Amino acid sequence: MDSTTFNSIRDDLKNSEKPVPHPYLDIKGSVTTGIGFKTDKFEDFSKLALTNKVTGEPATPVEIKQAWDDMQEVKRAFAETPAKFNLKASTYKDTTNLVMTLPDMDAKLRKEITTRVDRIKRVMGEDAWNRRTDGEKTVAVNLDYANPGGIKSFPKFVDAFKQGDTDGMVRESLFMTDSETGARDNERLIRNRRNLTGEDDATARRELQKQIKEADEKWRLKKQAEKPANEKAPQGAASDSSEQLDESDLIKGGTGDNQIKGGQGNDNLSAERKKLVENLTKQDNPLEEILEKDPADLTEGELREVMGARRNAKTDAEREKLFGIEKAFFEDKFGTGDAKFDFTGKMIDSPPIRPTNKMPVPAQGRDGKPIAEDIKLLAKAVTQRANGDGPVEVVKALQTGLNLLNRARTEKLAKTQGKASPLFSELKDDGDPGPKTRAAFKRAAATLGPAKVKEGMALGQFRRIADKPAIGELRRQTEGVFGNLFRRPSATPKPKVTDEGFGLQATINDLGRDTLGNGFKPIKEDGDIGPKTSSAFRQVLPVAGNDNFTSKLGENLGFFDDDDDVELFG
Repeated sequence: MDSTTFNSIRDDLKNSEKPVPHPYLDIKGSVTTGIGFKTDKFEDFSKLALTNKVTGEPATPVEIKQAWDDMQEVKRAFAETPAKFNLKASTYKDTTNLVMTLPDMDAKLRKEITTRVDRIKRVMGEDAWNRRTDGEKTVAVNLDYANPGGIKSFPKFVDAFKQGDTDGMVRESLFMTDSETGARDNERLIRNRRNLTGEDDATARRELQKQIKEADEKWRLKKQAEKPANEKAPQGAASDSSEQLDESDLIKGGTGDNQIKGGQGNDNLSAERKKLVENLTKQDNPLEEILEKDPADLTEGELREVMGARRNAKTDAEREKLFGIEKAFFEDKFGTGDAKFDFTGKMIDSPPIRPTNKMPVPAQGRDGKPIAEDIKLLAKAVTQRANGDGPVEVVKALQTGLNLLNRARTEKLAKTQGKASPLFSELKDDGDPGPKTRAAFKRAAATLGPAKVKEGMALGQFRRIADKPAIGELRRQTEGVFGNLFRRPSATPKPKVTDEGFGLQATINDLGRDTLGNGFKPIKEDGDIGPKTSSAFRQVLPVAGNDNFTSKLGENLGFFDDDDDVELFG
């Protein structure tokens, strides 16, 4: 397998699985670590290269066994909850002290890819494998990696692969992450479609939406037919799975934390909200999108714009940043080797090792999607009103949340690297979605990802609530702000024990002990926001301070952690 094919497969799997250093439970309850390394048996778990994150030493057999037992205990506990295992990987971050380092993940992934490619070749035939494109090979490995039965679970895809039937491969590469609920990881499916067809992102999304709509209708009818007669919905009534088929829900991540959910088209927005979305997504500087691109993706024209901006830059820091983009472009096109000279001492012009794009390509975010699309969907998500707030209060909450994320990131980088520059200057929470707020919003979305911005927005909304806490409303307000980040909005019945409940109670106890000492009686951390939690909240909030309380809550909810990407804040 040549390096180009290997790199295509490796990068695709990293995009699909998202590296997670600590053990967690996937949607089926399998103990998973690293880049989707599933281990259903202790024997397999014990073979992973695990490190004790406290000591920095390789994990001992005793530590590995304890970690496995701890994960099994958590699995039994979550199996009894309504959400079961449909939780963020970061939920399990502190369950054990064991992690996989990036070098160990990469070494394991290399072995996985080699093993799976050899197995796929035996199924497809070496000749068929060699005739396929790197994109087609990448999708074959992706299907093998994502499904317990491997590539043999897709016999029609195998036939299409052998025959070089692209349409057949596209049709047969559609799969669900959970056949009981109909959930799909649609960002993964979009990448597969693009690898097979060469379509641009917008076309792939549009065509996939049509494909999924047709497939989900067949799935729904099949599930309905399997129900006993007395459970079937009456004619004309909405079926139990109609929620899965809502068109606004079709193109979204089935399992990924970094996906944007519930994005409606502009036609469904009120005039007021539509104007707010337009204000947040407006482009103030044509150079904005170019600077967000991977330097390797720039066209010659875009590179000239960067050079012109460097010449006109007003500060050394700005000039240095723009020069770094130029340098990265030339290193990608011509390599980093030493210059060569002829016998007269004249430098020889080296031919490029990679071609330069002739046409502009969209700047891509952390999730591999065009940043412009992410920004637009994210703007719609964050402008949804919580607790009946108007547009000014919504923007104030966004500004507060962006500031909280920015401070947390800067503080964390300063601790780990000794120095750090903020993503943007502190915003005034004045409710005006002007150029500074727009730039901060876009910068945070591109650097931290849409999911982090949504978490920041929720913290900003909670901070506004903390300014004027309503007696008897703490549960409703807290769940209204954070609930959609942890559960499907339509989840019924609404759980009494919630993630945000645990986070709130831990924050009350942490700050109560710090600020009140012996004068504070810790409350039970059971995830149920009741009268005792509300009373303790009213006791601690005034002495802790609203900003301090909200920041600590964000920390306890895991919003300032690296989440499912080990380099998020580092």
